Amino acid sequence: MNRYSIIVLFLNFCLISSFAADEEFAPIINLRHGKVRGLVRTIVEGDQKTKIHFYQGFRYGYANRFEKPMMVTSWPGGIYNATKEGNSCIQFGQPFVEKPTHESEDCLFLNVYKPVTNDKKLLPVMVWIYGGGFQEGSIFFSMYDSAHLASYGEVIVVSINYRLGPFGFLYGGDNNAPGNLGFHDQLLGLKWIQENIENFGGDPKSVTIFGESAGSISVSALIQAPLAEGLFHRAIMQSGAVISTLFDNKDVALRKTMKFAVQLNCDIQDNEQMVACLKTKSIEEIKKVVMNGSDNVLSGKLFSPMYGDEILPIKAILYENYHNRVDLIYGATHDEGSLFIILYYPELMNDKNTFTMEKVHEMISSLMSQINAEKSNEVIDYYTKTLNASNINEVRKVIGRIIGESMLLCPTMLFGQRMARDYGTSNKFYSYRLDKRSAAAGKFGCLFEWMGVCHGQDIAYVFDNLAIKSSPEDLKLSHEMMKAWTNFAKTGKPDKVGSIEWQQVYENGHKDLASVMLLNVENRMDKGTFKELCGFWENIYS
Repeated sequence: MNRYSIIVLFLNFCLISSFAADEEFAPIINLRHGKVRGLVRTIVEGDQKTKIHFYQGFRYGYANRFEKPMMVTSWPGGIYNATKEGNSCIQFGQPFVEKPTHESEDCLFLNVYKPVTNDKKLLPVMVWIYGGGFQEGSIFFSMYDSAHLASYGEVIVVSINYRLGPFGFLYGGDNNAPGNLGFHDQLLGLKWIQENIENFGGDPKSVTIFGESAGSISVSALIQAPLAEGLFHRAIMQSGAVISTLFDNKDVALRKTMKFAVQLNCDIQDNEQMVACLKTKSIEEIKKVVMNGSDNVLSGKLFSPMYGDEILPIKAILYENYHNRVDLIYGATHDEGSLFIILYYPELMNDKNTFTMEKVHEMISSLMSQINAEKSNEVIDYYTKTLNASNINEVRKVIGRIIGESMLLCPTMLFGQRMARDYGTSNKFYSYRLDKRSAAAGKFGCLFEWMGVCHGQDIAYVFDNLAIKSSPEDLKLSHEMMKAWTNFAKTGKPDKVGSIEWQQVYENGHKDLASVMLLNVENRMDKGTFKELCGFWENIYS
């Protein structure tokens, strides 16, 4: 099955809605700079109906190309009608998840989901940051509908658009194009929340940021960012963390920009003139150059976050300082890398292809080169000792494991464990792995049994997507995860998952074997699950 068939499957699942159709307006909210009107949405869950107030497509900021964003402080007409989708940011990749309705550089919008409750207390706030390899994604993708999560957990959920690709991460060598603009957008959104969320009934002193994939990497970056201090209080990382081998330093980031500029016929002798020239290029010209280069997030060729600036100083990327010491849940899925086999290894999707050990070694060496890991021989030895290269399913699993464990699972686990060791006495830390393969896995692009529990499958559980509701086991796990996520946002503790108490990563000061919650039909706690595996990758990174 080709990539575009997978896209169709994703669209089929994403476009399902469990909202009842209505056009009732939500109460007008008085904000610091004006008023905003939203809609009332009715959520149908079996025989039960609940309502939320949905403020959709509110403009929180604006920005010139390659420049830092500024907060919106006024709007025409007195009342802002947050009743329809805003623009999605420009996408740089094939629409693997869902095609946005309208792309624009003018895209700094957010959504607010507020449950209708009788409680007059300020509600905890959860802030969703989407994934997509820093190349694609939008708060308007229906798979990120937060209505069920807000209603079920009685929390306010806010989702924030941020810029992508070169518009979000191009570095021009100075403040004319400072880089990491996607992170600056996220920071501005968090500042907007601090200034305005109390007017919606949210508690600005109880903000939990959470995200998946690039969104999870963003969460880890914000934990380390000096500029994010005081903007949030808890965090949830779902499959991704900052790691130096996957981020660019300033020199590498600038070289990417200069190569990009040459392809767009801009002079690169002077950085300021180069950036000025790039600002004159059309979106179509820029997209053509980016997409002709590579849309492979493993390639290292795409515009991505960098370190060494005010967002991520050198000490932050080396884990020498965490500027935001917050309670944390962190985790991953069982088979993080298998989805990337479908996307980037077509030769592994033909069952008739045969492989030799030499060919497998070449594939691993190439992959290690792409992610800037130099010890490919050690990786080959570790992963191929017992490999039968003539068995294509074994080859698929080995390549998938290397991708997932090197880029997603182990960076996430190592990041969380470091924080737990350093700050476990002052903050609370919890770890998980999703081991349940959804009955609807194929609708999420996880088409074959050998793929296991793919990257991104936790999204449907956290947001109670309609696609999983046909399976009682999936629906039960979804409710357990939503309860744990929202309990954590309220108290810093996820409490029980089903009947199992979720223990902290290091209980009673013991810091040898990390505890992890294995989420499945029958949840259970385990210890030392990743010690040997992620210890190996920690050595490879060093």
